[in-house]
Amino acid sequence: MAGPRSAGVSARAPPAAAPPAPILRAPTPPRWVEDALSHLPELLLDHANCEK
Repeated sequence: MAGPRSAGVSARAPPAAAPPAPILRAPTPPRWVEDALSHLPELLLDHANCEK
């Protein structure tokens, strides 16, 4: 069975042309990141609804 490597797929992101622009006015609290990662399906569903 062929896997992603044999299909030429890479999980690496391409190099950025420029550093990301600072869009947040305050740092993201570490606790938010922990909560977001522990509820990833809900976070992704919420984000998908925002993209509609």
